[in-house]
Amino acid sequence: MARASSARARKPRAETRAERHWLAPGRLATESLGLFFVALALYALLALISYSAADPVFRLGRVENLGGVVGASLSGLLVGGFGFGDSSKFSWQVMPGVQWRFSDHWVAAFNWRAMGFSRADVDNVVFYGALLGIGYRF
Repeated sequence: MARASSARARKPRAETRAERHWLAPGRLATESLGLFFVALALYALLALISYSAADPVFRLGRVENLGGVVGASLSGLLVGGFGFGDSSKFSWQVMPGVQWRFSDHWVAAFNWRAMGFSRADVDNVVFYGALLGIGYRF
């Protein structure tokens, strides 16, 4: 009869009080990393909200950005890198594609990319073309 009772599904082991505690070694590191990324996201938001085109990017000098010199550089990189601000009024990108897996690790890809933007001096520019690639997955 002892074997019949071991055949029943066992309930998952409940966490002990020490494992639930926020100072547990693995949990403390995970929680700290999460709080760091939340603080970094709030700092980036503050830098983006107080963005000024007159602030120097990656140079020391007087800035108006509430994030200081680092915040001015971060917001300049994010605003300029995504095509907003003075350089572009509107930008878009579409990239449909197909991938073929030849083995467990090798992949080939074929994509078609169309990218467009509108600027003050050039109207509605669209670039398009094929992208071919080979990848290795670990």
